Amino acid sequence: DFCLSRGLGDVYKRQVLNGGQSNTVSYEDFIAQIGENLSKLLNSKQGSAEISEKYGMPDFNSIVHNCPQAVITMEKMIAETIELFEPRLKDTRVLGKIDTQNLGTLSFDIKANVIYENNVRPIAYKTVFVGNGKIMVKR
Repeated sequence: DFCLSRGLGDVYKRQVLNGGQSNTVSYEDFIAQIGENLSKLLNSKQGSAEISEKYGMPDFNSIVHNCPQAVITMEKMIAETIELFEPRLKDTRVLGKIDTQNLGTLSFDIKANVIYENNVRPIAYKTVFVGNGKIMVKR
C-alpha cells in the first residue's frame, strides 16, 4: 500500500508547498520520482486506493471499442487524472498515438512543465500499454 509514500507525500511537502524549491533532491531524482508516481497512478484501477475514489484510471476496455474517439477520450481522462494527483506537473498535455506497425500499440505522450528550484522546466514522458493491461512510463 503506497498511499502517499515517497512518490508524492514527502516530495509534495518539499517541492510543491515550498514553491518548487528543493535543496535535498537532485533534478534527475525529482523527475524520476514524478515518473514513479505517474506509473503508480496510471496503473492503479480507479476506486482501488484509500487516498480517493478518483485515484487511478477508469477501465479502458469499454472505451477502446469507440475508435477513433476512444483515443481522445483516453487523452482527456489521463490529463484529468494527472492534474488531480500529480500537482508537480503543470500545463499538462496528453497526445495519444496508435502504432499501426506494432500491432496497434497504443501510447501517450505526456508533456508538461515542472517547477524546480524556482525555475519552470519542460518535461516529457511516454506511456505505452504493454501486456496484461499495464502502462509503462518512461522518459
